[in-house]
Amino acid sequence: VSGRLSNEDIQQIRTELAALFRDEFSKHLAKGGYEVVEATGDDVLRVQAALINLYINAPEKMTAGRSRSYTMDAGRVTLMMQLEDSVTGQTLARVVDTQQGMDTGQLQWTTSVSNSAEARRIVGMWSDSLRKALDRVNGKEPD
Repeated sequence: VSGRLSNEDIQQIRTELAALFRDEFSKHLAKGGYEVVEATGDDVLRVQAALINLYINAPEKMTAGRSRSYTMDAGRVTLMMQLEDSVTGQTLARVVDTQQGMDTGQLQWTTSVSNSAEARRIVGMWSDSLRKALDRVNGKEPD
């Protein structure tokens, strides 16, 4: 029981993952010239996204004494995303995709830093996929 996460720990993970998600999506979309905005308007795509079924193999919790967690992968997460025209509200696409952390084939020391890096890799992959799809729709040359 002492190793379980508290409600505060869980909320902190949610908050940090939401910030990571927004930062990565903004950064990757900017590479294609797509700006993340808060307002509706012509030529604006509303993106509603949720990360669900988050399973972290070894969430780091500060405890007295030293402990280390070793895992084969960081865990898994599912993205649910809906894309809509921001003016009409018409649904243009829905996406559901589950990704798992890279399986190294061997046990690795797992920390909050390695978990965050793996989350960035997965969210970056989703972001790049969206950017490339937007490029195709907009007739841009693939990179």
